[in-house]
Amino acid sequence: MTMDEFGASPITNVAPLMSEEKASFAARQFVTTLAGGGRFAQGMPLKIHVFQAAVWVTPPVLSLIVAVVLQDQTPLLRFLAAGGGCFCFYILVEAGRMLVCRNSTDQALPRAAWFSDYDEDDFEELFSSSVLGSLLPEKKSNLHLLFYPLLSMALGGTSAAVLD
Repeated sequence: MTMDEFGASPITNVAPLMSEEKASFAARQFVTTLAGGGRFAQGMPLKIHVFQAAVWVTPPVLSLIVAVVLQDQTPLLRFLAAGGGCFCFYILVEAGRMLVCRNSTDQALPRAAWFSDYDEDDFEELFSSSVLGSLLPEKKSNLHLLFYPLLSMALGGTSAAVLD
């Protein structure tokens, strides 16, 4: 049986499943996920990528330095030193983000969490509220503000403690 036997012709004019804008957004989000949260958009200056890399690489490098410098010490001391360093680094980054984003008159408009895009941000000034709001998003709740530094401490401390 064919379509013509039922008196209907095959449908050839079908709307696309996804618009080009949504497809490019999905591709950028996929790359962001693979990069561990790093944001990549066309037109981003090199300083934005360097800043993201520095924020992403600092905790593991800090743990590695503590593990090498304190290699003759007990694992507990290495855990506490590296974990405390990662904890302090997280607190400093979050405090800096809060300070810049709260004290600025250039507040970014709230965006829908399911379709937040960062193409409209002007990435020329690194420490503007809109750029830091995109690169270091605000935490969802106060529980996250408590949980994230503790997780950073646990991961950084554990990595230094187990490295011999």
